[in-house]
Amino acid sequence: MMGHQEDVRGDAARAGRRTAASDAHQRMLERLKAAGVEICKVVGPQDKDDACLDWVGAVVSLTGAVPGLPTVEHAVRDGLFHPGCRHSLTSFDPAKVSPSQTKEAEKRTVHAVHAMNARAQGKPPPPLAVRRYIQELARQEGQDDSAGASRDRLKFERVYESARKAKAAGDLQTFQLKCRAALDILRQADIYGPRQVELMAMLERSLESE
Repeated sequence: MMGHQEDVRGDAARAGRRTAASDAHQRMLERLKAAGVEICKVVGPQDKDDACLDWVGAVVSLTGAVPGLPTVEHAVRDGLFHPGCRHSLTSFDPAKVSPSQTKEAEKRTVHAVHAMNARAQGKPPPPLAVRRYIQELARQEGQDDSAGASRDRLKFERVYESARKAKAAGDLQTFQLKCRAALDILRQADIYGPRQVELMAMLERSLESE
């Protein structure tokens, strides 16, 4: 009986958290609409491998008034703003950001739409740039445990993470230097097996796009 009561309390607590999260995001949407915002960018952490990760950095339309953009409703149906979601929206004005930021937002939006469509068809989403692909390779190779990872793999992941952080901070020169260093590590060591070739191609495309 006690166990059943605890289950009920647990269910009620989870339901309360879901409602609170939903209410918080709804209030955020209402504030943006009241401010006259139509185009928003999804912002937040990228440390969890779920549908939210595919939307980070993507641009969405609040009401659907902007042709060619996915709407907030599309993103929510795909998993954004799930219970416990830590992501949010911020206004995005292409006229007030740099061309490189606009280009990055466009790439992220295209990826988010492709991932959403893939999930709707029951297919796995495409990898999100290099970071998710690295995580995917590690899982497939049974390398989740860092203690069992090779020295080359740890070195590569540290260098690439430095490149990613530099790019996020807008330091493209450091990003390019670190990205080339990461490529050199892959050229000298077989870390991820046959799929390493695709990882190298993705890194090279990242360099070419900047």
